[in-house]
Amino acid sequence: MNEPSPRKSDFAERLAAAAVGHPFRVLAGLLLAIVLAAPALPSLRVDASVERLRRRDAPGWQALRATSEAFGSDDVVVIAQIADGPAVTAERLAQLRELGEAIEAVDGVASVWSLAATGHVRGSPAGLDILDLVADLPEDPAERAALERSVETSPLHRRHLLSEDGRTAAVVVFPEDRPDDPLLRERVASGVRAAMAAAQRPGLRLVATGNPTFTVDVAETLARDQTRFTGLSLLVLAVALGFFFRSGVAVALSLAAVAIACVLTLGAVSALGRDLSALLTVVPSLLLAVGVTYAIHVLHRYREAAGPAERRARSAFAGVAPATLLSVVTTMAGFAALGANRIDAIREFGWVAAGAIAVGAGVVLALLPVSLARLGTRLAPADPGDRLGRALDALEALSLRREHPRPAASFALALTAVWGVARLETDTAYVDYLQPDHPANLDRLTVLEHLAGPIPLRVRFDAGAPDGALQPDLLARVAAFQRHVETLPHVQASYSLVDLLADMNRAWHADAPDPETHREPPGSAELAAQYLLLYESSRFAGDLERLIGFDRDRLVVWIRTDLYRSKDASETLAALEAHLASGFDDLAPKVSGTLAMLFRSSDEISRGQARSLLLALLAIGTVVMAVFRSARLGLAAAVPNLLPVLLMFGAMGAFGVPLNVGTCVVACLCLGVAADDTIHFVLAWRDAALRGGDSRAAVREAFARVGRPILQTSLALTAGFSVLAFSGFQPIAHLGWLSALTMAACVIGDLLVLPALLARIPAPTR
Repeated sequence: MNEPSPRKSDFAERLAAAAVGHPFRVLAGLLLAIVLAAPALPSLRVDASVERLRRRDAPGWQALRATSEAFGSDDVVVIAQIADGPAVTAERLAQLRELGEAIEAVDGVASVWSLAATGHVRGSPAGLDILDLVADLPEDPAERAALERSVETSPLHRRHLLSEDGRTAAVVVFPEDRPDDPLLRERVASGVRAAMAAAQRPGLRLVATGNPTFTVDVAETLARDQTRFTGLSLLVLAVALGFFFRSGVAVALSLAAVAIACVLTLGAVSALGRDLSALLTVVPSLLLAVGVTYAIHVLHRYREAAGPAERRARSAFAGVAPATLLSVVTTMAGFAALGANRIDAIREFGWVAAGAIAVGAGVVLALLPVSLARLGTRLAPADPGDRLGRALDALEALSLRREHPRPAASFALALTAVWGVARLETDTAYVDYLQPDHPANLDRLTVLEHLAGPIPLRVRFDAGAPDGALQPDLLARVAAFQRHVETLPHVQASYSLVDLLADMNRAWHADAPDPETHREPPGSAELAAQYLLLYESSRFAGDLERLIGFDRDRLVVWIRTDLYRSKDASETLAALEAHLASGFDDLAPKVSGTLAMLFRSSDEISRGQARSLLLALLAIGTVVMAVFRSARLGLAAAVPNLLPVLLMFGAMGAFGVPLNVGTCVVACLCLGVAADDTIHFVLAWRDAALRGGDSRAAVREAFARVGRPILQTSLALTAGFSVLAFSGFQPIAHLGWLSALTMAACVIGDLLVLPALLARIPAPTR
């Protein structure tokens, strides 16, 4: 291996002179960047919509879009109106209508469905009547009781609009279909909650659930966490820096640098018109932790240098710049590998995090040496006998003097991790995103206790010809399909045009000896068409838009579920599609559902994880081998970084933490960040070896030169990431403690395994 060329050393020196020697240019450039970025920050918002977690090419997504365009959005909000008495009373129905009208006035709401906003079919000697329950509620107690029984037994009402005990009524809110409007859910959820607050009455309880309200709850939780954890991360890192360097100036300058980097990164995200996804909310804490590690290396080198402040600052810059820039490249490669993932939010996180790392390193290298030189800051020398010094001595002894037990211990540790990896599963569970006692989860359980689930699946059947959806054979097959569907796990109820026509058919035969025997679709397309014409002439004709196509050539079945876990959704969807494949091919059935398609996207997580991790390994390994011009040295540098990642996956399997949208980025994150200290140690070892001496002596010199900052950066990263473990959003909490665990394990890789490997590699010569 050749010694680094003088040109490279001269380049680092010239770069240091340019940065430290022109402080006003550096500071003016940073100030200009802040002035440009800061105005965009107030418009930055958190968008926790689940669509950002989908694959653009996910199976079934086109079917979902086609169904939504034809029959409206399935992204519903379900409101439960809970009281002790019966729901079919003048007072309760009037309250439902008042609430529904207030919600329909909200921008983004297409329609509202409730007992007060749908027709009820009743037979009479004159034929069929489409009753408005609010206006047509009988005053006679006997007639009212009969009507209540009719309402309670209607398949269009039971579990959908009315609980089985008749005491809880529902308002189902259908948003407009605006796939390109990210603010739609926020407006709808806010409007729904405002209308609910105005409609509260003594003895009446209103509870809402559904994807729009859940999304807003997640966004609010993330926004609170971001503010809280950014401040807490600053505090934790300030304490760590104060403990390491005992200088308020060093702490203030370091945190100022990473805070500026956060402003520039978030300002750029906002200026580009992007909102913060759930994953992007961790970027500030990530940048703070990683940025502080760059500052630690600069401060350590500055403290160890001799001479006036400006000379020490130049020496610090020139000394750490090559390793830092190489570290930035490998860290960016780790994050950029996530750009190969097919899920939007993960891909976006990878690119933004990669850019944030570059910005953070640039600001630290620009601001810290300049400020130290201008302020003439002095840092007290490190005490070799302090706790960190004693820990380094112990690590050096373990890596060089006790070689035989260590491989056995490392093998046992890796074997234990492999056992955990074998237990690892992929499962996205939206109900677990928030704490079990979060109001959103409690409201969901309350609604499920009384009504059908708020997560719809839809199956579209295409008859292939106008009026084909009214053919008796098709209606009978759809009715049988619904009966089967309602036997599947996690399905509470279903409804379709078949239920409406069957209800009208029963009412038409109200004078028959047993009208319930006629609770089936009409036996002719002509009679079905007459029923539809009657309903279309009522004020509730809009109900049909959700059930049948304009040309009556297709219809849709709504299936109400409580599918919040990808494993459950996969099983239900597989059973549903298997049944459809057994005898409905001629009707071209298409299964769709917003969350169902997202659950299918979650299957990409495990494949994307493997693909991104492999790309990260290849990119980082290629960079390291190219710089050190040695495949053996590149492999030696890779081993200590793989061990912590393996331990992280093992911990996930052992503790039952699944791969999901939060945890799937941890491996690339940790691999990229962990490579930083590896590079510092390998460069220090190589430089020492090139000056003469064997590999073991070079390892000892590397410990003396960079051992302390490596140990300090590992502690800082562990502390910085551990803050996220207290997030109320479970994927971020998992990301936090898993990253903290991996960063702590990096000490084993960088200061035990790596030195032992380097000690056995022949020392490079000039």
